[in-house]
Amino acid sequence: GGDFVYATGPYLAGDWANQFGTLSPYGILNLRTSYDITPYLQLYALIENVTNTRARSFGTFFETNAINFVNFYNPKMVSVGPPTAFYAGMKWNFDAEPTGLMAWAPN
Repeated sequence: GGDFVYATGPYLAGDWANQFGTLSPYGILNLRTSYDITPYLQLYALIENVTNTRARSFGTFFETNAINFVNFYNPKMVSVGPPTAFYAGMKWNFDAEPTGLMAWAPN
């Protein structure tokens, strides 16, 4: 399975008159799958941000002269979302009803 999240770009925090426009809209695609090996054991995998979208979900302003030894010229500051991430693992279900050969195992 998977999901696609689309978000329109927000205005920068502190831009009360909306003079600087919005951040870019973005879409993020996530995919996931799983396979039940037994009623107790499941393998799963997940890929987040499949297309490696550089999502900017928040922005604000800062004082460009706040750090004396660096010459900043753009007062905008944005947070960038995480890059593509891969996850895999397995789950053990302690509450599964035994089936097949497992049903014959002694308690």
